Amino acid sequence: MREVELATGEIFHVCNRTVEWIKIFNTPEYAEYFLESLLLANTFSELPRDWRRKKERDVLKAKNDLVDFYALELMPDHFHILLKQIVENGVQKLMQRTCNGLAKLFNAREGRRGHLFIGPYKAVRVSSDAQGQHLLTYLHANSLDLISKSWREGKFKDWPKAEKILKSYRWSSLPVFLNESAANPIICKLINKEFFNNYYNSSKEHIKALREWSSEDYEIIENVTNEQ
Repeated sequence: MREVELATGEIFHVCNRTVEWIKIFNTPEYAEYFLESLLLANTFSELPRDWRRKKERDVLKAKNDLVDFYALELMPDHFHILLKQIVENGVQKLMQRTCNGLAKLFNAREGRRGHLFIGPYKAVRVSSDAQGQHLLTYLHANSLDLISKSWREGKFKDWPKAEKILKSYRWSSLPVFLNESAANPIICKLINKEFFNNYYNSSKEHIKALREWSSEDYEIIENVTNEQ
């Protein structure tokens, strides 16, 4: 039984990690497959057998969304998603379809058996505006782990380098909000900017929040980070 009730209309931080720290999202094909799965699985109430071959006009026409995506970040061995559940059991259905689908593909391609993720996804409710704003910043800063985890304590040895990574990381929703050329087309289709716009009047404000991140900011969201 889950520790938190996934109530419709509430916002959640959802994440999961691979078994044995398999760096599945380092492979662009698997990362794209997962993003595409999020888009398609969130659209159709019942997935047809040829759901992956559905044309974009069919996806837009169907529009029976289970959740609203507010932010996401794919790291080599795990993912973070900030979303709002729109229909009952929407998060559960979405995660079941996408995670199971990716596991089947990965096992078939890599000649393995068993689970790909460590267990059922984790979901924690965002209970305040402060948590929501800081969590949005935290998710987007995760890509900096690829060079150093010192940002978690508000220590940027080379901010220009860090900013370049943040703006160019293809598996993050941040470039979408910044209107960067690196923005992933699938993530562009997924993200609802309403949540972001509630907290930031411009992309510059968000970049400023990223640069000024500190250990005190982490304390505000420590219970909703889902660190594994």
